[in-house]
Amino acid sequence: IHPTETVYGIAGQYNGERVLQEISIIKSRRDDQPFSIMVESVNQILDLSGQESYWLQQLLSGIFPNPLTVLLTRRKDLGVRYWDQFPLIGFRCPDHLWSRSLIRHTRIPLITTSANLSGNPPAITVAEISPELMSQVSLVLDGGITRFRLPSTIIKIDEKNKNVELIRAGAMSWQKIQNLINF
Repeated sequence: IHPTETVYGIAGQYNGERVLQEISIIKSRRDDQPFSIMVESVNQILDLSGQESYWLQQLLSGIFPNPLTVLLTRRKDLGVRYWDQFPLIGFRCPDHLWSRSLIRHTRIPLITTSANLSGNPPAITVAEISPELMSQVSLVLDGGITRFRLPSTIIKIDEKNKNVELIRAGAMSWQKIQNLINF
């Protein structure tokens, strides 16, 4: 469990089939609900998604890091059965030193999901995380109260048609996103 700029999250290696299953079980989450992949850089997003568009690279470079999740079409096999069921993958490049340090130190992108039982509100402090959930993880990093106290905003990018759509309002305003991508 780790803090982000939005809410507390549970992280694990994105390519660990067992880790993905364990986190789903810990959260009481259905297997067909996708996790986001937390990355340190735009290059990792492009590599994992299989995207090669210069337009997309420029767009992502202009909006990350931020309290934002970007949904992109998966254009390559990630080598883990779990990801095969999802045509879209969510990517987070957080504006949070601890989160990005986790990725740097593990040397691999991490899945991330809010540190709460499925259907419960996300935690903005360690004290708000259920003892049941806390007892099932290996490490808890307490970074105090999160900066935004809201989940990340989610947008979907249609790279083929060069379109951006708001999916869920959150910590980053739609207006700020539009300003950054020069609508």
